[in-house]
Amino acid sequence: VSLAARRAVNPKAMEAYLRGMDHRSRTTVESAGQAIEYFERAVAIDSTFAEAYAALAFAYIVYAWVGIMPAEEAVPKAKLNIDRALALDPNLPEAIGALADYKYSYEADSAAAEQLFQRTFALDPNLAAFHNSYAFFLAIEGDCGKAVSEAKLAHMLDPLNAAYAGGIGIIFLDCFMSDSALVYLTRAIAEDSAEAYSRLYRSSVYATGGRYREALRDVEIAVAVNENHKALLAAWYVNTGDTARAKRVFGEVVSLAPRGYWSPTTLAAASYWLGKGVRLESAL
Repeated sequence: VSLAARRAVNPKAMEAYLRGMDHRSRTTVESAGQAIEYFERAVAIDSTFAEAYAALAFAYIVYAWVGIMPAEEAVPKAKLNIDRALALDPNLPEAIGALADYKYSYEADSAAAEQLFQRTFALDPNLAAFHNSYAFFLAIEGDCGKAVSEAKLAHMLDPLNAAYAGGIGIIFLDCFMSDSALVYLTRAIAEDSAEAYSRLYRSSVYATGGRYREALRDVEIAVAVNENHKALLAAWYVNTGDTARAKRVFGEVVSLAPRGYWSPTTLAAASYWLGKGVRLESAL
């Protein structure tokens, strides 16, 4: 069922919502701010616009996970807007899908997440964003075959969203299939050179294969898109022997701490390169 067919929506609110959806498809700091601004504008114009609350909630979930926003700021806002959307429409698939994502990402409630994802797809099987989320959920649960299928379905439903091509690559990497991961991560970057998340994962594929210069270049470009990945860049400079640059970048990381957020991906990758149990400070 199309959004327009569900109920009448104020045209100006609809315009703001659609602009927000366009910006949400690009995971850059600038686009994130614009997406949130447009979604908030939509609900300010029409406080009964459940789809806009759901879209805003999902944006906060995604931005916390990819490191664009601090989790302590984004996650409560995500839950608040999920609750608002569901209060307006308990059967809204976008809100139920956002709740599924919230449950597995921030409450570690796999059983509830699975039920909510299935309810989402029963209501609307064509929501690419939630097939992508479900793919990551399945990968975490260890079902790699189904995870890859879901990730490919997300990209098929929204082939213009480079992040979904990257999602396929990330799922392959999580399932220890590096060659296939490299194909899809490279495809995502070709579709959108600012796809920082795909670059971070591709850097790990390059590094594993000994292609360190290419790996470092991907991390540098990712940091140019999202400065909150600088912790990983500092770790890279340590491991390439460039201590002076590592110290400079780490100083920038410290200065970012009050307003920035080190994403789970950045922390995991930095930890890998610095060695288990080794803190970034001690390496410098």
